[in-house]
Amino acid sequence: MTDQPEEQRFLTDAEAALLLGRSVYKVAEIRAAGKIPYLPGKPVLMERCDVLAFKAAEEAPKTPAQLRANARAWAERYLFKRRIRSGYFNK
Repeated sequence: MTDQPEEQRFLTDAEAALLLGRSVYKVAEIRAAGKIPYLPGKPVLMERCDVLAFKAAEEAPKTPAQLRANARAWAERYLFKRRIRSGYFNK
């Protein structure tokens, strides 16, 4: 027997949050969106390899097309919010 603890195969929301550097609430949102598969129950469990795969996919460099799409979506949301605040749609 070794003194080092064996790596857990399954993680709870709190453990996955620590691994991803996110809040428990955000991990639950990611799970609900279907981005990380899970085993329903109390507590909800996710496989460590699935959580690590999600983390690797998020950290992967984005292509120029993805960056443009993200920038365009951000700009559209920003302009829409400004127009709402200024009363643009009330004219």
